[in-house]
Amino acid sequence: MIEYAIRVTGLFKVAAVIGDFHLKADNYQTRKTIEYLRHLEVDRVLPSHCTMDPALGLFRKELDSREVLTGACLTF
Repeated sequence: MIEYAIRVTGLFKVAAVIGDFHLKADNYQTRKTIEYLRHLEVDRVLPSHCTMDPALGLFRKELDSREVLTGACLTF
């Protein structure tokens, strides 16, 4: 979805990625996802309910992210 958004908009700066990463473990897939988001220099990474520890902990540590909870209000 990120690649599609970049292609459609022609903008290479991604302000935020919000949503369902479906990651739960400290494994290759989680670490590659974090590496990819770092490479893009995404300003804010906000995983939701389906990203769980220990993956969520890695997102916090590596990307200074916070989990989006139901009813959360976000300001950009």
